[in-house]
Amino acid sequence: MIPSSLQNLTATPYMMEHLVCAIYGMADNEIQGISVTMQDAESGIKGNLSDSGRLSVRITMSNGECLTKNWFVKIMLPNGHDNGEFNIFLNEIEFYRSILPEMKEFVKAEGLEKEFADFDVPNILYSKAEGQDGAIIILEDIVSDGYVHERDNNGDKFLDMEKARVAVTSIAKIHAVSVAMQLQKSVDLGAAHPSLKESGLMWAQADMSARLAVMKDHYCEMLEKSSELDSPTLLKRFRKKFDSQERLVELCQNRCKTSERQEIQPLQHGDFHFNNLLFKNTQQGLKVKICDWQLTYTGKQTGDLSYLLMSSLSHEGREEFEEMVKEEYYNTYKSTIQRFAVSKQEPVEKTPLEADYNETLPFSFFLSCGNIMATESQDQSVRFSYDMCKEAVSKSII
Repeated sequence: MIPSSLQNLTATPYMMEHLVCAIYGMADNEIQGISVTMQDAESGIKGNLSDSGRLSVRITMSNGECLTKNWFVKIMLPNGHDNGEFNIFLNEIEFYRSILPEMKEFVKAEGLEKEFADFDVPNILYSKAEGQDGAIIILEDIVSDGYVHERDNNGDKFLDMEKARVAVTSIAKIHAVSVAMQLQKSVDLGAAHPSLKESGLMWAQADMSARLAVMKDHYCEMLEKSSELDSPTLLKRFRKKFDSQERLVELCQNRCKTSERQEIQPLQHGDFHFNNLLFKNTQQGLKVKICDWQLTYTGKQTGDLSYLLMSSLSHEGREEFEEMVKEEYYNTYKSTIQRFAVSKQEPVEKTPLEADYNETLPFSFFLSCGNIMATESQDQSVRFSYDMCKEAVSKSII
């Protein structure tokens, strides 16, 4: 029984009872009643193309005991995937129910489960899908556990150096484990899970590349409003670099191609930016949870790294911290993969990773241009557009 919306779920007692019994292994005669409260939507995470929200579920047991459980629920809207034949919602279920357990089993077999207890990913409680007709995912509500979105020292929606470091350390470990597992078990994640390949090429589909073209036009409109003397030149270079939908498709395809420098394609998050990272300060230090795995794919190793740096650090932050964040990623990836007794180990060197980074940078830069749609004023959008293009010239992107 898959609800059509959150409202449908919370208003249907037998659906809630079914979920509680399925998740916690209870019998229906053990439950006296269930009450549900919608939590503050602004403080939580939101799923793409889904009706999503945080629920506080109070369970009154027949023996008088009361339990409170906190869920983050995502329900696929009718035709909510809206990406042609590819359903990103089902791709996320594949990640949680198949790919992530495979990785956990691998590190357990290697005797390293204590180091990779949860991969900094929220725990899934329940999922069910009926093809393209509907699906539901219930995750632990990490916000109720103290994880929050945090702004940088200027109060902006960017990561400071410490949060960027923690984020890339976490994703580098995931990348390394995915590569070590494929080498050790002689498997290809993309072949074993076809949705990963489809996800990587999602932006190459005609309807999705058309959306990118609309985003490009909006970005150019903002850049045209800049009063800086070199703005016309920057605009010309931007349009020349991203001159057609075919060019955007080529850049998307390039990030999914096997690199000559590395035959194994690691797992990538696919949407590794500020909105999908929640942080918590603990006695052991700053912790991160990486959310929303709907766009996970296999491709060039540094796709996540380049997108995080372009989308989630301020222009000033990149100038100051980019090389340090990249160094943190490279060192963590190398030290992690060397922890595994992989018989067919590929050499881990910074130079090949740097080359891959430069190849994924143009598409990551372009996707990051969409940040202007989240700015609070036109003046901010204009300044952001100019600064991004100016930096793109210095990086030889345009």
